[in-house]
Amino acid sequence: MSKKSAVGVNTLVKILAVVIVLVVFILIIPSFRQVLEGAVETGECQWDMLFSAVLQAGSMGLGGSSQFKSCRAQNVNISMNSLYEYELEAAERMEVYRKNTALYHKSIAQGFGVPEDDPAYYDKQLEWVMNKIIADEMLACWNKVWRGNLPIFDQWWNLVDFTFFGVGTEKPPLEELQNVKYTNLGIFTAYGPPTFCIICSRIKFDRDIRMKFKNKPITSLKEWMADNPAPESKISYLEEFEQGQTLTTRMFAPKYVYTVDEPYAIVYKRVNPHKIVDVGKWLASNIAGLGEEAVTVNQVVIAPYDMIVKSTEKGGLGCYPPVVD
Repeated sequence: MSKKSAVGVNTLVKILAVVIVLVVFILIIPSFRQVLEGAVETGECQWDMLFSAVLQAGSMGLGGSSQFKSCRAQNVNISMNSLYEYELEAAERMEVYRKNTALYHKSIAQGFGVPEDDPAYYDKQLEWVMNKIIADEMLACWNKVWRGNLPIFDQWWNLVDFTFFGVGTEKPPLEELQNVKYTNLGIFTAYGPPTFCIICSRIKFDRDIRMKFKNKPITSLKEWMADNPAPESKISYLEEFEQGQTLTTRMFAPKYVYTVDEPYAIVYKRVNPHKIVDVGKWLASNIAGLGEEAVTVNQVVIAPYDMIVKSTEKGGLGCYPPVVD
């Protein structure tokens, strides 16, 4: 058989394998079937992720691409002009809070339900709009990554293996075993649990916004998302995120707080605690109660841009390079 024919056969085998995996997933796995139901309405980025996930499915050795070229982060610049676009909507919602205080979180009803003649009214209106813009970006990110339903990155966490040292199937010396153990433990210590990230949006605030809200943490985002309906939805932003996002634990609880003093990013985090078992069973059992059957953690978070690859011990997201950006 010629080299050209061999390449053609290999390609055909891969395509056939992908089709088989897709059929199996559609028939057996409900969440994957739900993902495909809206596939025709998605963009190129979602299709890139879907194809990569299908290639990875079942550890068939076909591999998945980390180069989601159509999924580059969107640059979002928040200025006074962008805030004015939602000024009327903010005023209407703030009036609703004011008239129905018992229906909303205290921080929302009291914080945003101030009367129009209150000196703080204009600043709260601007804060409402900033929350709106950020929440919309977070929801768009959640939709971009198929709401956590795809096995993106699941084959990318490869700890140091004995075969890397040319040992093969023979049992390596005790000293080498110890070296491998501590190397893997060092990877975990540096980055935390196997965490991979896709940066959906880079958010910058114009100088006029930075001057008005300088050194003032915005802490109302989570309650805002809980008390406002998502676009074209009967449920809130927060409820939309909870449909597929991992329930928060002590270790993985997202922080919905931001400031305007530095650039931020909307980031999709996929943490694979089940991969920690490769480091050692004792290690997995000591991480916030996660065992060998720990589920994958899926979250969309907002974080300072320069904290994305920093370890969790330093207040970062602990994203393990390469980060899709």
